[in-house]
Amino acid sequence: MRKRALIYSTLLLFAFNACKQSEKTYTATVFESGVSLGALSNPAIDEASGMDASIVNQGKYWTHNDSAGEPRIFLIEENGQYLGSALLEGIVNRDWEEISTGPGPEENKNYVYIGEIGDNEARYQYKLIYRIEEPLINKGDEVHVTVVDSIKFQFSDGQRDAEAFFIDQKSKDLYLFSKREKQISVYTLPYPQRTDTISIAKKLLTLPVTQITATDYDANTGELLMKNYDSVYYWKRQDQETLLAMMKRKAIVLPYEAEPQGESICFTSNGNGYLTVSEKKKGIEPVVLFYKRK
Repeated sequence: MRKRALIYSTLLLFAFNACKQSEKTYTATVFESGVSLGALSNPAIDEASGMDASIVNQGKYWTHNDSAGEPRIFLIEENGQYLGSALLEGIVNRDWEEISTGPGPEENKNYVYIGEIGDNEARYQYKLIYRIEEPLINKGDEVHVTVVDSIKFQFSDGQRDAEAFFIDQKSKDLYLFSKREKQISVYTLPYPQRTDTISIAKKLLTLPVTQITATDYDANTGELLMKNYDSVYYWKRQDQETLLAMMKRKAIVLPYEAEPQGESICFTSNGNGYLTVSEKKKGIEPVVLFYKRK
């Protein structure tokens, strides 16, 4: 009952955002409206800025804190219950903003990619994506990761703030999205990503959206999710269509429940919907919201 009251008060406090959203046209034929699965049980996860389904730990999800936190990723259940964590040794969390799971340099291994890409004032010349082999976590584990690849890069058109990227599980290319422009830019770091030099993330196109904080892509179904603070955008690739051609089409706007500061989105591990989770703000505890596929 306490959790229900907390969720209800959260939605009331942010009703003005919901009212703004109600003025928009969205398609509810693909996914249903969001429902809470539970609050994040570990109080240490107070600035959840990225989320993605684990591959090694089936049915579980990785998340992490925002700037100035520990260089640690957390594994949680779909209902927000904390399971364990992995600490990246020798690494700093300056402004971690996104996380993605997928293939990497060695066949038959799965990897976690963590984006050190936030830059509110666009003053950092270089950005980083850290890559680790995905660890198996048993309940209560706090593992230490000593082998961390650093993919260091610059954006091709200058310094940018960014909070979203994903890996294409088929091509192994990384796609990154700027945040603050009125029309954001899409960039790529093609596979194989270099760890011994500074790469250039090449600009591919612009999209008529802004303030993008998270994204997720399923290469098997050809579905792409992207969100800002008050909307979720959705594309589905058509037969023989490229990823870039798909993104050039107008997105479908999906249902989205207002959150205190929503900066995370991902498809569920079994593909039956998508999840969002917010940073903690104004004392409001974040909950995992589930949007079921129709």
